[in-house]
Amino acid sequence: MVLALRAQIACGTLSTTRSSLLEHTIIPILARLGAVAVTISAIPVNALLEGAKQQYVFSHGFSSLRSAREAIVVLATDIQLFQRLCRERILSRNHRASPVPQRLTDQQKALSVRLQSWHAEFADLVQSLHLRAKDILSPQEKGTIALLTAYHEMLLVILAVSLSPFEIVTDDYIPNFQTIVEQSSIALDASAQPDGTQPPFTFEMSVGFPLWFTCLRCREPNIRRRALSLFRQAPEVLGFYKRAPAADLVDKIVTIEESNGMAVDTTLRADSMSPGSRPISEFIPEEARVGPIGVVRAGDVVEESTAKWSADQRLLRVPRNRRDEASDTWEIVYEYIPLDS
Repeated sequence: MVLALRAQIACGTLSTTRSSLLEHTIIPILARLGAVAVTISAIPVNALLEGAKQQYVFSHGFSSLRSAREAIVVLATDIQLFQRLCRERILSRNHRASPVPQRLTDQQKALSVRLQSWHAEFADLVQSLHLRAKDILSPQEKGTIALLTAYHEMLLVILAVSLSPFEIVTDDYIPNFQTIVEQSSIALDASAQPDGTQPPFTFEMSVGFPLWFTCLRCREPNIRRRALSLFRQAPEVLGFYKRAPAADLVDKIVTIEESNGMAVDTTLRADSMSPGSRPISEFIPEEARVGPIGVVRAGDVVEESTAKWSADQRLLRVPRNRRDEASDTWEIVYEYIPLDS
């Protein structure tokens, strides 16, 4: 339908009002649906967004925070699709030890260039807003700037680590996670209602995704727990997702990682007798870190460990990297945890 309407616009048979409704209301809604749905579905919306992408070319800068926001929504969709491709390759035992395909490195570079261009134009816009308002920005403007900054930091980290099969690479981006937490706090303050609570529902982009990403991928304990605390303050429903169950799931992942980390750390101490081993509160080794999680039905998993559950039991699939000492190679192992109905 969208493509048909665009054809009418090109022929001049659609009114300016309806054309504006399509490009400035309908397409942004579809862009948000694409950015949210890509986390649970690989269905791309690129064909529908082609017109939007042309609309959000950064070469002439952003005229408003709205245009910057619309552009990063489209960019986030493409980056998440790239992340999904990388995850599928990493989780495939056949391709795990093979070199990264050139097409993926090329795609990573192209997306990085787009993100850098977005950030440069966004920085210019923010500077011009400060000059225009003599540094007296409205709470809404401050909140939007903080939100877009948090999104940028998240997308930067996603792009940087997607090609690596190891979770420990995220430790190089602790400052980025810290920025996400700081800016998310500002954004939440700006969106708070008069009684201090957040709106019960938001379909708009929010701090939910950056904070969720930080909770799962940042293993610095103070930043991680601050991110989880802020995530619990976000709107109760974020797009397609309920915030409370998601926060409980993060709690479960943190517990798994810290418990496994304690076991690995104890083994390392026993093997090396090194007084330099760091406590679990400061470090979670690669073997203890949880990779991209997923929810599956027990009946769809052909593994002996899942035979004890009924076929319809929903399970949290928890992947981890395990090192084979004999061959000095890494492999993925899975743990399955039942989810409440």
